[in-house]
Amino acid sequence: MSLKRCMLAIWPASQRRKAMLQVKENFNYKHAKASWMSAAEAFKLVGYLSEIGAAEGSVDSLMRAGKYNKFFEDAAAPPQGQSDFRSCVPLVYTLINGIEMFIKACEYAAYPERVPSAPSKLPALIAAFDRAPYPKDASILALVHTYTGGGAPDLLKRFLARSGLTVADLLTMRRHISNHGFFAAIERYQPLLFDSEEGKRFFAMVLADITPVIPLTTAFAAAIDDDGNPGRPVKMLLVT
Repeated sequence: MSLKRCMLAIWPASQRRKAMLQVKENFNYKHAKASWMSAAEAFKLVGYLSEIGAAEGSVDSLMRAGKYNKFFEDAAAPPQGQSDFRSCVPLVYTLINGIEMFIKACEYAAYPERVPSAPSKLPALIAAFDRAPYPKDASILALVHTYTGGGAPDLLKRFLARSGLTVADLLTMRRHISNHGFFAAIERYQPLLFDSEEGKRFFAMVLADITPVIPLTTAFAAAIDDDGNPGRPVKMLLVT
C-alpha cells in the first residue's frame, strides 16, 4: 500500500474527504493547464501562418497552384515569397481545434470537483461555453463565434457551403480522414484560394483576431503550477 493510501486510511473521515477533494481538484486543474498549453501552441502556429499569408509581397501565400491529392508529385518548395496552399487545411483545423481545447480547459477549471461535462460535439461544446456563468474575455468570445458560426469570413463560409460541411464536420474530417470525403472536400478549396486578394484579407483577419487570444491563453496556462495549484486568473473561473 502506498504512503498516500496509508495516510488516508488512518485519517478521520472528514480529513480523508478533504484530501481526496484536493487530489480531484488538482487533477482537473492539471488537465486545464495542459489544455490551455495545447490551445496556446495551436493559436501561435495559426498566428505565424496567418502572418505569412497576409505579409506584403506574399499575395499568393498559402495558395500555390496544384492539387492537394498530388502531394508527393507536387512536393517542391513554393516560389520565393509564397507558401504552400496546402497549409490552409491544417491551419483552419488547428484554429478550430485550439478553440475547442480552450473551451475544454475552461470547463476543467470552472468545475474542479468533478469531471467536466464538456460535450464531444463542437456545437454542443460551444453552446455549453455560452451558457456557462464564468467570465469570458471578449477576444476569445469573438474568436469562437467568428470562426465556428454564422460570423465566419465569406471565404470560409463559401468553402463550407460548396463542400456541404459545417465547421464541426471539418474538425471531424481531419480527425477521422478515412470516414469522410477528405480529398473530395479539400479539392473544393482551390477555386476559393486562387482568389489571392481575398485570401490575403482572410489571413489578415485571422491574424488580427487571434493575436489578443494568444497572451490570454498563455496567461491561463501559466496561472496553474505544475502541481495543479491555480492562481487568481483561473480561480475567477470557478463556479461555486
